Amino acid sequence: MIEFRDVSKAYDGARVVDGVSLTVEPGTICTIVGASGSGKTTLMRMVNRMTDPTSGAVLIDGKDNREIDGPELRRRIGYVIQNHGLFPHRTVAENIATVPNLLKWERPRVEARVEELLHLFGLAPKDYAARYPHQLSGGQQQRVGVARALAARPAILLMDEPFGALDPIIRARAQADLLSVQKATGTTVVLVTHDMEEAVHLGHRIAVMENGRLRQCASPAEILARPADAYVEEMLGANDRAFKLLSLGTLEDLVEPGAASGAPLRTDTNRRDALADLLWSNRGAAPVADATGRLLGIVRTSALLRCAARPAS
Repeated sequence: MIEFRDVSKAYDGARVVDGVSLTVEPGTICTIVGASGSGKTTLMRMVNRMTDPTSGAVLIDGKDNREIDGPELRRRIGYVIQNHGLFPHRTVAENIATVPNLLKWERPRVEARVEELLHLFGLAPKDYAARYPHQLSGGQQQRVGVARALAARPAILLMDEPFGALDPIIRARAQADLLSVQKATGTTVVLVTHDMEEAVHLGHRIAVMENGRLRQCASPAEILARPADAYVEEMLGANDRAFKLLSLGTLEDLVEPGAASGAPLRTDTNRRDALADLLWSNRGAAPVADATGRLLGIVRTSALLRCAARPAS
């Protein structure tokens, strides 16, 4: 658990972070969102003591992180930045092994962990372990950066605009990778972004920052349904809040008996993507199948449009 207790940070007399209190529960993703200069990155960097608060405290599992030696603390917390930060003259395997080597793991243990992570991120060790960063695509570099951050099995992973430099298709895949890996490892993730859609898609809870202050911290569904103030509502985008709400639910509860033509949608498809598919193909309904391909019934365009007009269930 990470607790920010009334933390502030001042530079030259100006407060960059101003009296923020929030809790990040273990095994969850907390996205911190706000415009440039809102204090979101400074707040996140307090966790691994890349910067210390001027006042207040950051507690990790109940212990003030200032009581922990800085280098030791940072070896226990994974950190991923936008441009990946890979060492250009080290191979993929050597990059991933950086922290385990600093912790003096035995070589067989390091090699096994590198291989495990390469498999986890869909990078065959025989094909990628000996490559250098310049031989990888942007998306592959991103995966290696996250793998390196997870190599020593940290309980906490900090991510600072990790997907901002990726094109939309690769970015969507990288986000899916993160969700899959986080679910598999149970890592607590604090992710900074300026993109509210990304915050909604990834976060179990979203912390909205403005001018160093915390405007709202809540689940995506609560923020979308009940923004705390005009600033949060503006960040959400007044014109597409309904479609963001749709993205929080799947088709599971909307399946009804019947038959329809066309390619089936899976029950775990989010409602926004399903509605886009139906409108694009000009269909009033689509068949729905489970993960094995077994047909379960249909979902109607009208049902999805009704969901867009009310908070996600």
